[in-house]
Amino acid sequence: MASSSQPGQAHPQATIARLGSPLRQQLGNYLTVGAGNYVIVHNGTFSIACIPFRTYGLALGDRVVLSDDDEVAEVVALSWHRVLRLLFVPGLAPTQLAQAVDRIKNGISTAGLLNEWSGDRRVAVDIPPNTDASRLFEIMEHEVTEGRAFWEWADAMPFSARR
Repeated sequence: MASSSQPGQAHPQATIARLGSPLRQQLGNYLTVGAGNYVIVHNGTFSIACIPFRTYGLALGDRVVLSDDDEVAEVVALSWHRVLRLLFVPGLAPTQLAQAVDRIKNGISTAGLLNEWSGDRRVAVDIPPNTDASRLFEIMEHEVTEGRAFWEWADAMPFSARR
């Protein structure tokens, strides 16, 4: 499923999540809960079908169990994908921001990676196992070194339902 997205574009199921209501909604084998998006796997487990922006310890394809409140309660199987997130600092001149965004988008596209943007300053990139993303890392490191961005790995901390 994840491979159906073109590099530089949001994962198709992410669009379902953004268009869905904040209430629980099931569309075929997809379950949309607020801003979260899951694929029903079996026996009450779900597979993450988007690239997480704000949650530590989750990645595209991880299998999870939801709580009665439709929130991720537990990770039951890892996909071994990683999420690399970058946030551009506020206050960049529009031209400077546009050029930096273009460099990041080109690096993502060249590497053939899935990604999702939240506005024009925040990107989450899916890094599948055994992927060489070294050129993208160099581009992101340059933006950070120049003081234009911050980056982090989503697995810098394990998932916790209590955070």
